[in-house]
Amino acid sequence: MEEGDESSVSKLISISLGGHEGVISGTTVKIEGFAADDDLTQLAPVIKLSKGSSIKEGLPEDIRFESGKAKTITVLAEDYTTKNKHSKAYKVTVYKMELKGEGTEENPFLIGSVDDFKKFVKMHPAGYYKQTCDLNLSGLKAQTGGAIVNVQGDPFKGIYDGGGHKITGLQLKNENITGCAALFHTISGTVKNLTIDSSCSFTARQWVGSFALYLKDGGTLENCVNEASVTCKPSDKMQGGSDYTLNCFAGGIVARTDSSWRNVAQNQITSCRNDGSVTVDPADVANGSFASAGGLVGGAANVKISRSANTGAVSNAKSRPSYYGTDGNYTGGLVGQIDPNDALGVKTEIIGCVNTGKVTGGCNVGGVAGKVNNKGGSVLIESCRNLGNVHATNTADVQNAGGILGCGYAEIYNCDSAAAITGETTAASAYRGAIAGYLRCENSVISRCFVANADSVVGGQANGVSYSGAVETKFIAASDVNSQTHIDELNAYEKPKSLLKITFRKPTEEEKEWAGDNYIPGEAETAKGYEAKLLGFAIDGRQAEIDEAAKTVTLVLPNGTALTSLTPTLTRSSGATYTPAGAQDFSGPVTYTVTSEDKSATATYTVTVTAASEASGLGSFAVKQGSTAYTVTDGQDGKKTVTIPASALASNAESALTFLYRTNSGEKATGTIGGTALTQTTSGAYDALSWPFSTATLTSGTKTLTMTFGGETQLVDIVIVPELSSLSVKIADAAQRVTKTETGYKLDLPDSASTVSVTAVPALTSDTVTISGTANTTADVDVTGKTSFDIVVSGKTLTVAINRVKTTSVTFTTTPADAAVTVIDQAGTPVLPDSKGVYTLLGGSGYSYTYRVSSSGYVTKTGSLAQVHLKGGSLLIDVSLAPAGSTVTPVDPTEPVTGEWPSFRGNDSNNGVTSAKTPVSKDETVKSWSVSIVGTPTPPLMVNGKLYVLSANTVKAIDPKTGTVTATSEKLVGSSQFGTNPIAYGDGKFYIQLDANTSDEKAHVQAIDAATLKSVWVSEGFEGQLISPITYHNGYIYTGTWQQEEKAGTYFCLSTTDEDPTSTTETKQTSWTISKQGGFYWVGAYATDNYVIFGSDNGKGGSTEYGSTLYSVNAKTGTVIDTETNLIGDLRSAVVKSGSYVYFTSKAGYLYRAAVSSDGQLGTPEALKLDGMITGTPVVCGDTVFVTCSGQTQFQSPGKIYAIKADAETMSVYNDGTAKATTTGYIQSSLLVSDAYKAGEGKLYIYGSCNEENGTINFFKYDVTAHTFDTGVTKELYTPTGAEKQYNLCSLICDARGTLYFKNDSGYLTALAREVIETDVSKVEDMIDALFPITDDSLTAIKQARRYYEALGDKKSEVTNLTSLERAEAEYQQRLTNKRQTALDDLKKIYDAKDTKDFTARGLQKLKEAYEEGVRNINNADDCKLVESSFNAAAEKINKLNGKDITVTFRLIGALQATQDVNLTKDSYLPEYVTWIPTTSYDLQEDATVYDLYTKAIGEAGLRSIGEENDYVRTIYAPSCLGGYALSEFTNGARSGWMYTVNGTHPDRGLKNWKLKDGDVVVWHYINDYAHEAADWFDDPDYPALGDGTYYNGWLRAADISPEQYVQQLLGKILKVGKNGTVEPKLTLSHIGRSVTFTFKPDKGYHVKDVKVDGKSVGAVTTYTVDKLTVSTRIEVAFTNGVLPFTDVREADWFYDDVVYAYENGLFSGTSDTTFSPNASMTRAMLVTVLYRLEGQPTVSGRSGFSDVTIGSYYEAAVTWAADNGIVNGTSAVTFSPSENVTREQIAAILFRYAQYKQYGTSASASLSAFSDAAAVSTYAKAPLSWAVAEKLVNGTDGKLLPRASATRAQVATMLMRFVEDLAKQRN
Repeated sequence: MEEGDESSVSKLISISLGGHEGVISGTTVKIEGFAADDDLTQLAPVIKLSKGSSIKEGLPEDIRFESGKAKTITVLAEDYTTKNKHSKAYKVTVYKMELKGEGTEENPFLIGSVDDFKKFVKMHPAGYYKQTCDLNLSGLKAQTGGAIVNVQGDPFKGIYDGGGHKITGLQLKNENITGCAALFHTISGTVKNLTIDSSCSFTARQWVGSFALYLKDGGTLENCVNEASVTCKPSDKMQGGSDYTLNCFAGGIVARTDSSWRNVAQNQITSCRNDGSVTVDPADVANGSFASAGGLVGGAANVKISRSANTGAVSNAKSRPSYYGTDGNYTGGLVGQIDPNDALGVKTEIIGCVNTGKVTGGCNVGGVAGKVNNKGGSVLIESCRNLGNVHATNTADVQNAGGILGCGYAEIYNCDSAAAITGETTAASAYRGAIAGYLRCENSVISRCFVANADSVVGGQANGVSYSGAVETKFIAASDVNSQTHIDELNAYEKPKSLLKITFRKPTEEEKEWAGDNYIPGEAETAKGYEAKLLGFAIDGRQAEIDEAAKTVTLVLPNGTALTSLTPTLTRSSGATYTPAGAQDFSGPVTYTVTSEDKSATATYTVTVTAASEASGLGSFAVKQGSTAYTVTDGQDGKKTVTIPASALASNAESALTFLYRTNSGEKATGTIGGTALTQTTSGAYDALSWPFSTATLTSGTKTLTMTFGGETQLVDIVIVPELSSLSVKIADAAQRVTKTETGYKLDLPDSASTVSVTAVPALTSDTVTISGTANTTADVDVTGKTSFDIVVSGKTLTVAINRVKTTSVTFTTTPADAAVTVIDQAGTPVLPDSKGVYTLLGGSGYSYTYRVSSSGYVTKTGSLAQVHLKGGSLLIDVSLAPAGSTVTPVDPTEPVTGEWPSFRGNDSNNGVTSAKTPVSKDETVKSWSVSIVGTPTPPLMVNGKLYVLSANTVKAIDPKTGTVTATSEKLVGSSQFGTNPIAYGDGKFYIQLDANTSDEKAHVQAIDAATLKSVWVSEGFEGQLISPITYHNGYIYTGTWQQEEKAGTYFCLSTTDEDPTSTTETKQTSWTISKQGGFYWVGAYATDNYVIFGSDNGKGGSTEYGSTLYSVNAKTGTVIDTETNLIGDLRSAVVKSGSYVYFTSKAGYLYRAAVSSDGQLGTPEALKLDGMITGTPVVCGDTVFVTCSGQTQFQSPGKIYAIKADAETMSVYNDGTAKATTTGYIQSSLLVSDAYKAGEGKLYIYGSCNEENGTINFFKYDVTAHTFDTGVTKELYTPTGAEKQYNLCSLICDARGTLYFKNDSGYLTALAREVIETDVSKVEDMIDALFPITDDSLTAIKQARRYYEALGDKKSEVTNLTSLERAEAEYQQRLTNKRQTALDDLKKIYDAKDTKDFTARGLQKLKEAYEEGVRNINNADDCKLVESSFNAAAEKINKLNGKDITVTFRLIGALQATQDVNLTKDSYLPEYVTWIPTTSYDLQEDATVYDLYTKAIGEAGLRSIGEENDYVRTIYAPSCLGGYALSEFTNGARSGWMYTVNGTHPDRGLKNWKLKDGDVVVWHYINDYAHEAADWFDDPDYPALGDGTYYNGWLRAADISPEQYVQQLLGKILKVGKNGTVEPKLTLSHIGRSVTFTFKPDKGYHVKDVKVDGKSVGAVTTYTVDKLTVSTRIEVAFTNGVLPFTDVREADWFYDDVVYAYENGLFSGTSDTTFSPNASMTRAMLVTVLYRLEGQPTVSGRSGFSDVTIGSYYEAAVTWAADNGIVNGTSAVTFSPSENVTREQIAAILFRYAQYKQYGTSASASLSAFSDAAAVSTYAKAPLSWAVAEKLVNGTDGKLLPRASATRAQVATMLMRFVEDLAKQRN
């Protein structure tokens, strides 16, 4: 045994047996690799323990193991005693290999049967395995993670030799949302000589490969062939409802390759071939889905692929633009996408490979590789051939197709391409080239390549790329591609960059089966190196600096080093040699010559080696941040100084400083800054120290680095200069010009300016800012008479010099008078007028303005105002607009008119209500037609009897009866990417939103003539996405843009007038604009002649914070009439007008209602919180508002629909909250309501489309009298099937006949009509006769016949075969009964026959639940087919259960962001921990890892994190209710980050490598200072001083509640608002850390009684400013009207004032709402509760210790507090007697002790002898009563104290008022 670290630690450091190392996982140890005949009884373990530890079970040499049986080894710490039991028990299990052989190449483990293969699956330690026959693996099931052989985190590291045999019959299908499928999960060893034949198949949602999902860290595939199909079927929704399935990879051989860390071995794929199809199934992919498909590899990094081929078709053809952009679709004949990363020290190379398969993809398509994603590494494609055709399917977006490379960065040498390169668009954005479709970056090279069937080598290029060696790239005839002449040219490539020379040869007859006549890779040989380069030079491990350009080498050795005989180590090009060799005399320069291996090149380097001239100190020193170097100066005192601007630190992507040094003594240095140790590292030729920091907590000022080396100390001052990252100055909302100067800033201000609003943001967010004396980042500054003001940033003063500029007051008069005026300054920013319409414009140098005057029906005029016009004073500009001529062609409506739906919700009020008779059941719904519209169609619009949609870049007119396209517009200037909003109609024109894929890369609105479908005008361009529905009203349209959550968007108005009839593309300028941070997303406006109302996003990272705004603006000028700000959540619906209210919703789950006056003034919005997320527009029908929302988290299914009172004073869900129904999926669109059946049935029918995989159309029947939904669950009206099935965000529309129209993400447009029942007796009789014979499929026909019969009315008696209908119904019912019973019997047999001997308790429970669910579904099925499907589903579920599923719990605990670095060695500051996911149970498959649990929990909670895929969570984003901030490693200091515990202990491995067991408790938590908080984690000698455990496991102090509950509780603690008043602003988390001014608003008839801040009264103020609001701030406000609500307390009563005081100060409540009961006795519980309230109700913990104090009683906390602080003693040791009446002497005693507790002083004393009953005072009460009399708290009655009389409530109120007013205040 060897020494460990600490005497109190009990740890098993390592254990081995017979040379086999044990794998320690927590307290579980596994030792594998023994042969079946190994004798374990002869082997003793070799054990290494922590320092001084021993083994309880005895000496290691006495311990023996049996295969498969766990043995306990208990490690006792050095200080172990029976009292101090420091120990840890480990379970050690030794496993023998069950296969024959020894696992060596000479005697491998043999796999000769399926049973042998199963044994291999069960255990596969590193060793040599050989398959000796073909294996049929049909029926084998995948493990967790989707593979047969191994699981994630447990890579195969051995060698699997297939021996030339096959795997057959293996069919893997994984339909989990993020499911994967492959033979192996991860290969880090070798698999070779194996074929997977065509009887196999692999299908999954996310990652799919035949041989492996992952090739990693030197994994090798050699001489392997796949013939199986590989299919990826991504799903549109991830678990928990968050967005689309991302990162889908499909590879014919392997899904992905990568390396986990730097300088690991390169992965290898050699002599492999794929003959199977590789498909990303287009039927299941919506909106792109980031799918990568490759014939060999889906996604490659750090791999060499050589001498390999693909012959299979590769298809990734779903070409819809990605949800995140147009560039998310990668397809390659060999590799889908490549992510190079040279930082890992491993390159990506494709050498000597061939593709002959057809390659079809959406955007980036290449014969060899689809896309190389970044320039962070080199990619070499050399001596490769592509003979397969390449086709790109994108039509509306970017399209890059190349014979070798689709798009990206690469070096391409000696390749040929004879493929046809084609695509489905001729747009300018379509790039096609024989070698590369679109080549990026200056380091790309194309050299010595050969091209056939193409006109160009490169389709497009970026950044000025020119491909090197173009003169060597040769065009050849297609017929010569396989000519010997051409092949000889390929094979003549003598200097391969890879040094791997591969020649091509003719295929053999056998090889022609897959290669045809195409030449294929032949033998490979290593070419001799042709480069002569010195790559490294070192002596004694010290690296020299090499200047390659100058060919010089410089090295400084430690002082005193003898230079006369030193032997260097030289690193040079592959195979190169050098002279001189051996030891050299470096007293002077030495010349080295490097010669290439092939002797063709030489290079001469001059090497200078010196010894440091000084014996001590630093020879060199530098400071860098990433690639940025900072200047270092030397002081006279020997201290060094580096000065760094704060902005440089904050803006650099690298959040660490590196200190590079070389000591003269050669010693390595240690370093500390502020007590934090720096990390030792190296950087090139230098030693280095690394100091990571967080810009969120770092502050400016001087930090001192203390370096220690060889007994020396070097100090370095790091001076961080405080700076501002931004400074903005505004007058009202108008920004003023600010210019940076050497000493600060220059501010241009109007000469009349008196007050400005200043926002100064420090470069480092923790720096302090004081603006003109106000300590805050924002302040209003009085600039009257001032020439400057100061801003102080962490002690540094920045002067803002004021430059007064003359202003001119500009007024416009216009004809027509209501024309809109827009004024824009020289920076392109709109200038806003004042309330009288006057524009204040600045004159002087650099100022100029343009103005624009517009009005519907007139031609817009523009003008400019320059310095010559703006000389001060007033300026009147008169503008008269000329009427515009009409060019709109009149339209004759199609006959008969089928109804109109001309806008988003069909009418001016945006209220989706129709009186048409829509379908009312699934049976009565008929699909009239369904047609596929190419190019992401928009939802339909109905105008003049036709449907209109935008499809790609054209508008199509469609016959609503047949679905036939009757007309197509000319091509528009752009296209729509998302297709979520319909086009709009008005003034004889259609208005179309076009995304930023036009020539100017901006979004536009284009108007086309509704009759001719030809262009009328195109708007100016806009940044961002045009995503808000267009509203048309009276000659104007209104819509808005959105960019990102925290960027500004623009809402704008356009006149619809055709101002220039001679032009079809005239530029239409905006009439007015309004900008708002967060922008405008899905917010349709409600417009009238006078005003327009619309909403905004909140401008914050999450979607549920405060900050959204509802605007009411003048419809023609855009002048703001009113706003309602700080609404909760992004507003994502159109505004609906009904009565005098507008209604709208927010993404945070709120329905809002606001009153609106005729002039556009808004009332205060009323909010009703519902579940989940809302993005649909509400519908108001009669007295009810209908609205839908998601489940509890965003996008979560199922959702709900609510019926809400519309005409009540306060909105609420009808029937006490029960008027709601569950939806299938989440209805994210807006509802359609039909009131056509209201009069007859008393019902409303409601329709909505579900944004879930099937895209079901839901409908609900609503009773308008009872206000209930008929069933409480959704009804299915229609579910698309086949290619039509897809997610649906489209809001339905309908025509006058009641036909419903919608489109979904499949691109199909569908019409659903109501079945028209004919009342023909003979037809009904025919229908009845046709019912026989009765089959399982007869139910629909029987129901239809019954409906037709009932519809006959009076004619029903004429039907002659009614008895046949009744017989059919009876026969079917009997058939259903029999089938149901058979199904129940068969299911019971399956259930009883299930082998459950290995089932866990949870497994048995799940089996029982599956059976009972099946029984319920079968009994509930009213259809024979449904009985059958219910049985099949139940049987499949039961059969799949293996009984080993586990149930575990998970909790996520985050922290608030720190305001300073957390370092518990220096202070006790600790940011508050907060539960982000409360403890929740999850069911997982056996062998699930922490990674599986973590991703499931995070996904279901809708949270986002970074790093888990790399086995280390770096960042988790907080829940949106907490602000959505990123909490990362180092956010809260140098020792902060994310950790996790399993059953209370931190595991010693990553989340992918820890397998879970049933019942495990996992807590994922943030830690602020791991050195002092992780109590189980202190084996590290760096953290020996652990204190008294005050901070151990501090994260567990967080309450196990939801984050929403935490926020509610926290805000409730900070601000307590009494009855009868409100406080503004409404407190939110965003206020914390800021200065906040609160305004206290009493209700009518009330006033502020008192305001307390942190327990102290500040008086009856109406406003109060908190300089910096913190989580510990406490504010209480009480309101009063001076009138008591009690009928039993009158003003004439002696105690009236006392009761008023006690009531208003919250000391007493009434005994009811109207009584105080002044003469009632006061109980002991009441009195203690009153004092507890007086104290402010402090937090208590534990129990009082009194047995008669009931848990949860109103007085429990008060008694506990009073007892803990010695204020009450109890009536006995264990009783308090809470219900006993308190006596007068007891009151005196309790008040006496309370005064002592408050340290008021209790020395006052009065004689009691004046009272006749003084002798009756109890001994314990004499001193308290003497004090109470002296303080005049007790006066007596008729000369008596009455000490043992019960005190009344009135008497106690009097005593308390005297106590507080006269005694407590005196002491304060």
